[in-house]
Amino acid sequence: MTNPTPTPVNTTGTAATAPAAKAASREFEFHPIADIFPMMEGKELDLLKEDILNRKLQEPITIYEDKVLDGRNRYKACKDLGLTPTIKPYDGDDPVGFIVSANLHRRHLSDSQRAMVAAKLVTTKLGDNQHIRREGRPIDQPTAAKMLNVSAKSVQRAKEVCDRTSPNIQAFVESGKLPVSVAVEVAKLPKEKQAELKTASSIREATKQSTAPTAGSDKVDKLVERLIGKLRDMKAKNPENATAAVADLVKQLRIAGLWTEPTKKAA
Repeated sequence: MTNPTPTPVNTTGTAATAPAAKAASREFEFHPIADIFPMMEGKELDLLKEDILNRKLQEPITIYEDKVLDGRNRYKACKDLGLTPTIKPYDGDDPVGFIVSANLHRRHLSDSQRAMVAAKLVTTKLGDNQHIRREGRPIDQPTAAKMLNVSAKSVQRAKEVCDRTSPNIQAFVESGKLPVSVAVEVAKLPKEKQAELKTASSIREATKQSTAPTAGSDKVDKLVERLIGKLRDMKAKNPENATAAVADLVKQLRIAGLWTEPTKKAA
């Protein structure tokens, strides 16, 4: 008589039913809602693996729409270790609120990291022209800012980073190695230049160079200062001559195409 097939055992150390074990052994993709948060890497991920080896998987992987909604890092750690993770279905009605709450309570994210998450809540698409929604409505910037406990200004900056910087720049912000305030300055550089920046220090240096005044602008500033000083001296001696000189200067600037008429405010 042959022995019965043993019941599969999961990484929590408890017996799993055959259907559950079969589902757990599958390969799951990550849900787009989950991907708004950065993945662990380096030492942080190594510590998670060590914890799973020592204490087994303490919390199952949550599956929603046949994808990993919560537990991407635990799922990856188990796969890297050759372990089969336990899974459970998501049974709530607010997957966005669930994943935001779970990550904010579990992980120590910087203000810039949370701002990037908030920006992704606003911009991420789940399909053709279908953005992440909560309670049937797309999430706007003020709502996202409140959910992630950051300022609306930070979310706007992070959105600029998402829209105008290369993936390598965004990755530095998402990993906590670069603040949004620096990354938004890098957005002023050409995308080709951004792609060449491989370290946080090189990004900071490029930002300093892009925001530093050039020698040409310094010369113009000094020239303008001298001109204004001379006009003030002229006004002190002869106001009428000073007024005529300013009018002639404006005329010459207009002829050269360097003068823009100031817009009048509506009454």
